[in-house]
Amino acid sequence: MSVASQFSFGNAAVLTSGTLPGNRGVTAGNTESSFIEFNGNVSTAGQFDSSSTAPTANTRLNYNGDLYATSFIGGNKPRVVVITNGNSVTINGDITDIAAQTNTQTAGTLTINAVTGTLSDGQKIIFRLQSANTQSFNWNNVFAGSTDVTLPATSTGSNKYDYMGFIYNSTASKWQLLAKNFGF
Repeated sequence: MSVASQFSFGNAAVLTSGTLPGNRGVTAGNTESSFIEFNGNVSTAGQFDSSSTAPTANTRLNYNGDLYATSFIGGNKPRVVVITNGNSVTINGDITDIAAQTNTQTAGTLTINAVTGTLSDGQKIIFRLQSANTQSFNWNNVFAGSTDVTLPATSTGSNKYDYMGFIYNSTASKWQLLAKNFGF
């Protein structure tokens, strides 16, 4: 796997084999602390080997360069952000993979505002809504449906889950709807 620029792991993914290349590369299992930063602190022995200094759930590996590895333990877990109950939703694209709202508002209109943050071409966001009552959607114009998958007009209601999956197209400056599945 090769990732250019900055690669960030959340939730304590661990490099188990491979090499961080370049003149400051370190082979997995070896200990280096001169260039790896975890939450702004220089790493200590054990961040890349099996000793007791394992990263915590809040640490991130920031490396400006290419990252090559053959396996990771812990995986890359989605960032689920709970959106406050209300009649509008604003998703922060910098911290959200899945935006979840449990909506207990009376039947009415749910406004989906533009996604905030620094957006990346190909970035994906899932919106998961559980609404007690049917909500009519008022979509910001940054959201777009297609001839195959149109933006939904209303939620299911009845405390059922509705899912909508979007991908960001930076050329069009739109969050394009790829999938929707309602009524879980």
